[in-house]
Amino acid sequence: MRLIALGILTCAAPCLATSAQENLYRDAHLRNLYVERRLALEVAWEGASEEDRERVRASARANRTGGQPALYSASAQVLTDARALLAGDEKSVSELSLQSRVACSLDLMVLPGAFGAVDRDRGDALIVRVLPAYTRLYRRALPEQVQLTLIWVSPDGQETRARSEPVHRDALVLPGFEMYFHAPPSKPGTWTLIPEVQWEGVSGRGVPVPVQGVRALFDRYDRLASRGASTESERGVLASLDRILMHGGRDAGDPSVEALLNGTSPRRVQRSVHPWAGEDTCYQLDPAGDTPARGIVVAVSPVLHEVGWALVGDEGRGWRELAQAHAQRVILTELPLSHSAGPDVLELLARLREEEPDLPLTLVLHGSGLGRLQLALMRTKGRPPFERLVVDSVLWGAPVRPLVDVPMLFVSPLEEKAAGLRRSGVPSGNGEPQSSLHEVRSIDLPVICAARLPGWIGQWLESSE
Repeated sequence: MRLIALGILTCAAPCLATSAQENLYRDAHLRNLYVERRLALEVAWEGASEEDRERVRASARANRTGGQPALYSASAQVLTDARALLAGDEKSVSELSLQSRVACSLDLMVLPGAFGAVDRDRGDALIVRVLPAYTRLYRRALPEQVQLTLIWVSPDGQETRARSEPVHRDALVLPGFEMYFHAPPSKPGTWTLIPEVQWEGVSGRGVPVPVQGVRALFDRYDRLASRGASTESERGVLASLDRILMHGGRDAGDPSVEALLNGTSPRRVQRSVHPWAGEDTCYQLDPAGDTPARGIVVAVSPVLHEVGWALVGDEGRGWRELAQAHAQRVILTELPLSHSAGPDVLELLARLREEEPDLPLTLVLHGSGLGRLQLALMRTKGRPPFERLVVDSVLWGAPVRPLVDVPMLFVSPLEEKAAGLRRSGVPSGNGEPQSSLHEVRSIDLPVICAARLPGWIGQWLESSE
């Protein structure tokens, strides 16, 4: 599943690396590109005008070619194009320049992933691997040679050229190529490094990559590493620092390098539940302190999405809030709903029922998950193994239909008109609206609704008690 996610979500083939470890970090780095582009879209969405948001919504509504799977497994390219539309500089995706598209298809893997903040004329030597994450989409339109420039942007917005050189189009494929230059002299702070491509007199800029300048960087790292790690938190800190500084691998779930050096644990160091399911396939968020859980919420990731991606950004904050404010034991999983020869969600639900027979189970599905659920339930030959169901799926204007005989919340993105939590207008047998079916209609993209979904679930659970 991991290599499939790499190919689909970043439109990239697995890299050819010189060692298994390098390949591991580079593949993970490319998968992380999707998360970074999603987080950038979330931030841009909050700051955008309603006119710019509506342009992105209209573009998504008009493109139904891939159906629900395309909407819920949007590629890094799609997220990046949406972010460009929000900037207001382009009226449609088709007007984005090819130079801009190519520049945005490049990711930069900086080694080491931070530099020492120094006052001398020249900073630390750096190696930057240019990763053409999905440049292959534009290969036929590329000229034989492009000019690639990497630009430093200081914390106060000042620009400095790091390096510029001609690049043959044959180099713009994975595993990419390396460029060598020095970090800028700097006080502690976060700089960004921007790829810019140019040909035929037209330039296009890519997505800024943050690179932190840290005082006494490697002295502090060496002292921390020499002390070793005795707790899970300390092991998480050292593992993240090793990946960033020794291999250049970024992870959107990481705190800043400064915070890691000060002992702040990565958010991804969460308790993984049920080892039988496989490493990193299930994560659990618990109610605050000693608060007893009032229920269990099992959220299944969309197809090709890694479960860890739900732990970062606004979506991660939403799930943590649901666990703590509503006393829910929240389990996020990327297991398939049903699998004939391996662990699946049905088995997870059965195990949870054995562990906590008195806690109501709520199952959360995205995209086309409801159809897969109906097929999976054929195995149970009886009542669904959960008490409540949440479905987040684009309806394209169709009415909500109660397809499973349990209380249900249906969240529908990309609607023409928004409506908050309410009982569905679908009539029951006596002609009245069904009390067991609630809905939320949103005008926004599925990726934006995903961050709000835990809040809507919390409202629904409270109203149902």
